[in-house]
Amino acid sequence: MNSYAKIFESLYFPSAISQCAAGTIKPPLATFKAPAEWYGFPPALIPIWSDGSRPTYIGAWKHWFMDREPTYIKMHVGAGRMTIEIARTVEQLFALVAMMSISERDGIESDLAIFAKVVGLQNLDQINAVSLVSGDDARGLAMIDQFKNKTPLESARAVGDYSGEFPIVNFDNVKPWWKRACSFEISQEILAAWPASFPQASLDRRFW
Repeated sequence: MNSYAKIFESLYFPSAISQCAAGTIKPPLATFKAPAEWYGFPPALIPIWSDGSRPTYIGAWKHWFMDREPTYIKMHVGAGRMTIEIARTVEQLFALVAMMSISERDGIESDLAIFAKVVGLQNLDQINAVSLVSGDDARGLAMIDQFKNKTPLESARAVGDYSGEFPIVNFDNVKPWWKRACSFEISQEILAAWPASFPQASLDRRFW
């Protein structure tokens, strides 16, 4: 078992996550592999899978020294290690992987059926039906059972639909996300909207 799987075990993540990180449970995806390979990443990332052709990580995102709920992200190494929240629960993560597989292979193939059975994913038919409507558009995931509550940022249709802790294009003091964020989470869209009177120095750029 690799060290990433051991970290997930020590943090009491679901056992299926540890098995995915170890490669015991195979992802139904052509390019993502486990154990994840090393392309460089900040300590907040605990990798589950990596895609060496881009490269890209899918993994858990944990701020070690503050009370922020762990979440699941995709990190694009070649884009300054930009980090996107793709799931907030393990059930959402596995449903997303299923959607990625269906979009990649144009349907449900045997390795996805095996993956779904092992991780307890029971609504493949629903995910397949949604894929016919939305393709791989992350916002279409909001039509899937797992995403109807605690919708992750990538799948939220509007800022008001999002209740998580990733940065959003909103700078009111009701939800001062900049006090608990790091630079890998700040999109170009947010930077472009940054108020001139609002000092970027207030953004903590540590990795955790």
